[in-house]
Amino acid sequence: MSKLDDTEFKGVSQAVVDFKDDVRDMLNNGKYQSSVATTGIPGWVANVGESAFYSSGSDRRLYLKATSSNTSKGWQLLAGFDSTLSPSSTRFNSVSEVGTGNTFSLTDHIHALSNTGASVTFGTPVAIGTANQAGTNTTSARSDHIHASNAKTILSAVLNTGVINTSFVSHSYISGNETDASMIIPFSCVAKNMYGRVRSAVVNPNRGGTVTLEVNGADSALTFTMADAASPSNQDTTNTVAIAAGDRVSFKLVGADTFTNWTGARFSVELDPN
Repeated sequence: MSKLDDTEFKGVSQAVVDFKDDVRDMLNNGKYQSSVATTGIPGWVANVGESAFYSSGSDRRLYLKATSSNTSKGWQLLAGFDSTLSPSSTRFNSVSEVGTGNTFSLTDHIHALSNTGASVTFGTPVAIGTANQAGTNTTSARSDHIHASNAKTILSAVLNTGVINTSFVSHSYISGNETDASMIIPFSCVAKNMYGRVRSAVVNPNRGGTVTLEVNGADSALTFTMADAASPSNQDTTNTVAIAAGDRVSFKLVGADTFTNWTGARFSVELDPN
């Protein structure tokens, strides 16, 4: 849009000349002339709609008086960057809000997570389940949370020979030497719920004895007395034993005498990773 040139009026009063100049300035520059701020946000009392420029080195800003408030909140930043009006960081809240700010953020702005839990609800991690679920909770999880595992491993053994006195067995291998019969556990875990069962009918009469979980060649707290054929099963569901990764484990069988016959006996123990 073109502007009016200055036109000289002759033979008129000075008041008319002044009025002519005001009309020209209004048409050329608008009602209010833009001012220049020297300290960032303009500090003077301005009218709504008034604009102000700020220039310092390579810093260029354009402010607009958007409300009647005479505080800094009355000014809105239209161009440039002002840290007091366009915060570079904000906290995350657990409640959605529309917001009341009258500023804009630069396209490369970054939010800093400065909240430590005062407004964000952190839920306890749930145990690992058996099926995938999207979930319905509105809580957050910390980056170092840990899920409890329900995974279980069962260590079992079957006794293929009948006559025992003091023997060690794992899977289907039996030996009088603990080192030969034991197997290595590759993870840290807790052993519990040990069970044993013998056949109810064998060639020779069943005789009692004890079953103990052997760890690194030493008796553990997991143990029970094996019954005879009239009551062919028993268990220890009370005691627990900590097992480290690399420990040797086997079932130690001690018969009542050299003729104890446990052919087909089965043993099992639960290993829970930790």
